[in-house]
Amino acid sequence: DDKSETAREKGAELIARTVNGWDPKIPVIITGDFNSYIQESAGRVLTTQGQMKDAFREAAEKINDHLGTFHNYVNVQTGGGIQKRIDYIFFRGNISVKKSEIVTFHINEQYPSDHFPVTADLVLH
Repeated sequence: DDKSETAREKGAELIARTVNGWDPKIPVIITGDFNSYIQESAGRVLTTQGQMKDAFREAAEKINDHLGTFHNYVNVQTGGGIQKRIDYIFFRGNISVKKSEIVTFHINEQYPSDHFPVTADLVLH
């Protein structure tokens, strides 16, 4: 939800409760535009209650870690700045992250979205 902090938090709580009901040996990967910074609502709930990790932070190699992900077609040089990173790959379980990237692909100054996507090379052990 891009309008309600409460809705984002409640949605993350539902995800955390669901995932916590699964066998902890099962690897879990959750991706998306969370419209939330890592320390706020959805990010905070998923990393605390859901015991998930941010693949970008955990990556051995980080590409474009100085960028945010929400550029809104205006701040394409910075992605809105690191404070505007609201798109994540969360995971838990026996997984390592080789590389993660904030992708800035565009052609002739045309961007496919108002967000830069986040990718990660994950290894399930």
